[in-house]
Amino acid sequence: MLRQSQPQRSVATKAATVRRTSQQWSPGQPSRTSAPVRRVSNVVESDAIGQDMTLSEGEPILGEMETLPSDPDLDLTPMEGEYLDPGTYGMGDEGCGPGCGVPGYPYYGPGWGPHCALERWWHCSSWWITKLSFFAGVHGFKGPADQGRNGNFGFHEGLNWGAPLGGPFGLGYQLGFQAAHSNFSGDQASSLVRTSDRDQIFFTGGIFRRAVCGGMQWGVAFDLLHDVYYGTADLKQIRTESAWVFSGCREIGFWGNFGVGDDAFTFDLEQRLTQPMGPADTYSVFYRRHFSGGGQGRFWAGLTGEGDALLGADCTVPLGTSWALENNFAYLIPEEGHGDGGQQEETWSVSIQLVWYPGRQARCVLSEPFHPLFGVADNSHFLLDDRP
Repeated sequence: MLRQSQPQRSVATKAATVRRTSQQWSPGQPSRTSAPVRRVSNVVESDAIGQDMTLSEGEPILGEMETLPSDPDLDLTPMEGEYLDPGTYGMGDEGCGPGCGVPGYPYYGPGWGPHCALERWWHCSSWWITKLSFFAGVHGFKGPADQGRNGNFGFHEGLNWGAPLGGPFGLGYQLGFQAAHSNFSGDQASSLVRTSDRDQIFFTGGIFRRAVCGGMQWGVAFDLLHDVYYGTADLKQIRTESAWVFSGCREIGFWGNFGVGDDAFTFDLEQRLTQPMGPADTYSVFYRRHFSGGGQGRFWAGLTGEGDALLGADCTVPLGTSWALENNFAYLIPEEGHGDGGQQEETWSVSIQLVWYPGRQARCVLSEPFHPLFGVADNSHFLLDDRP
């Protein structure tokens, strides 16, 4: 476009800038589908008003702060140390958001590089079917089945899977299992020193409703434990959780375990001696905090149905793009204290594991509405108790 008048003067300033947010860039960070581009052209000095100005042919004259649609030929590849507005798509400054580009939420668009191509494929083709995670780690625990004579150390591995259930209430469902292997050098829990390992298989299935950024959150799960020790026992419990999620991603709630299936370990076939065992009923209140980096932590305290005290905590810490570290512990303090039977009834468990979320960013997983609410049952969440 060309404008002419009497003496000719040149334009005082001509510039084109692309607005960016100065944050640390991550190759897994999605970008905008349509990036706001601010072109500021022909900013004229005040004394040049009314004077002749000649612009190059075809150059647009735009008002200051005017926004253009994205130019497909414009290179928006971020420079080192930059990426575009992370708070719009992910956890943001508050650490809570509808979640890193899940379809149906504020944004999902193309990113940079082969990693983001994989992430786009994963979300677009299978986000409505599954949210899968794999984990493996080490553990130690002790309980009434050990009769005060043995502690258990070993390794475990498993997976957890969640998906939308459908319907108008935003419900999800989850399925998962875990295999635990302990006592590689045998044990002395029974009257004889044994050289066998202890193997456990946990199964968890449930439904839940996540309140991603506020409101009522709840879930119900069924847990099954197949425990091969000095005998074999199949135990069952119902696990529940309900919480109110406050703005800023703090939660206060209740979770409980309720035994629905007992069994017995047989440790002397000749004399038919058995050890009746069942899941401990527990009633706990908890406080959970979601961190700005995408992790979370929870602390709980409560009582068992037998009057024992209970303390525990768990924590998730993102590591890199698709990996996280999870830790938990539980400690049941028997009402007998230092008295007779207290050491036999004492129960504790500690676990640490590495989790892999294929095709997803670990810091964004906990903000997804259909990520499993419950972890797969383990010896911190499936406590055993003697039966008369």
